[in-house]
Amino acid sequence: MNNIITIDYEKNYKELKDFANQFSNCKRRKVAACLISPKTGRILITMSNRHPDGDHECIRDKNNIPSGDWTPNKCCGVEHSEKRIFDEAKDLGLKTEGLFIQTTYALCHNCAELVIKNGIKKVVYTETYEGYEKVAERLKESGIEYIQVPFMLERKIPFFPKMKMLELKDVTTQELLKELKAREGVKTFNVNLEGEYEIFIDGMTAIPEEDTYETSSGPATILLITD
Repeated sequence: MNNIITIDYEKNYKELKDFANQFSNCKRRKVAACLISPKTGRILITMSNRHPDGDHECIRDKNNIPSGDWTPNKCCGVEHSEKRIFDEAKDLGLKTEGLFIQTTYALCHNCAELVIKNGIKKVVYTETYEGYEKVAERLKESGIEYIQVPFMLERKIPFFPKMKMLELKDVTTQELLKELKAREGVKTFNVNLEGEYEIFIDGMTAIPEEDTYETSSGPATILLITD
């Protein structure tokens, strides 16, 4: 089934956390993000947040500015991972329109605007901070799919240890059923554009009777949950 690409977001998340711990020098929060091709599922660029001066004073801590909010200069001095991704893509001559970004944390206001400006189609994030909902509204208004995948967090459902996403486009119900039946022990989540989860305990019987799986803004998304 050439129209189905599996992206292992859980594996990506683990690698991003390791990358952030290794390369980020931010004193408040270590973050990493990667740029992903939806056609191949391949990671194109990975970056962490970094301050040019390793021994720096955190402006947010000094002035009690919440994470995600603008600082007086719209930047706390730390270059965010998303900004560094776009800078690297520009240097490489890589077009970002239609690509995906996965990040360990929800986007700040500034990075959300960069995501919109650079034509990113989908952002997958895991961890959040207070006030991140405002950014989610901004991205939704711009037609960007913004999905939280809570891997390795306390609220993760314990009997669903492994999760993967399928990007579906122009896939018939019959083709999807055939694909799912070939995967033993698979259950599914359906993820809508608001990032809310509807749990299907039996994916074989819960699939909607539709001819194709595609939303108005792009491919539909199915999370595969394996026991």
